[in-house]
Amino acid sequence: MARRPTAPLVRLRKLSRLAAGWIVTWLLGIALWLLLVSKLTVEELLAATVAAALACIGIRVFQNADRTPFYPTMTMLLQSWRIPGDLLRGAWAVFDGLARYLVTRRAPPGALRAVQLDPGQPDDPKANARRALIISYTTLTPNTVVMGFVPDEGLMLCHQFVPSDELAIAQALEACQ
Repeated sequence: MARRPTAPLVRLRKLSRLAAGWIVTWLLGIALWLLLVSKLTVEELLAATVAAALACIGIRVFQNADRTPFYPTMTMLLQSWRIPGDLLRGAWAVFDGLARYLVTRRAPPGALRAVQLDPGQPDDPKANARRALIISYTTLTPNTVVMGFVPDEGLMLCHQFVPSDELAIAQALEACQ
């Protein structure tokens, strides 16, 4: 009959696995740094060592962080069919604005927009998914960047290089509550 390991032995095994993971990650970080800079000098080796150590700390912090629950519905995910059209319209608006600038030397009239959207409750997984997808789908277009939400007033703030009405995907996701 096999003996069960004692508590200190179990802790020692966990710590050794954790240390081995850190060392492997640290060495891979150093190797990646040196590969990207394409030179092997003492300064680069020191920089790689520090950067890899900071990366290991960041990875550990991220692994221990509380994660926001995120549960999108299929209807939310299916709204992605709008992305190619929004990409083309956004690219057209940006290139049109750039062409007008080159000809007239007048900068396009960028716009800060406040779009009425219900951000939902911060602890609701579906509302979290809807907000994340609204930000992702809208910011993918070259003309629009979502800057954030004002939850108390139910607003989404975004900036457009050239003002347009290309926020249909945000309104479609809003309807997916």
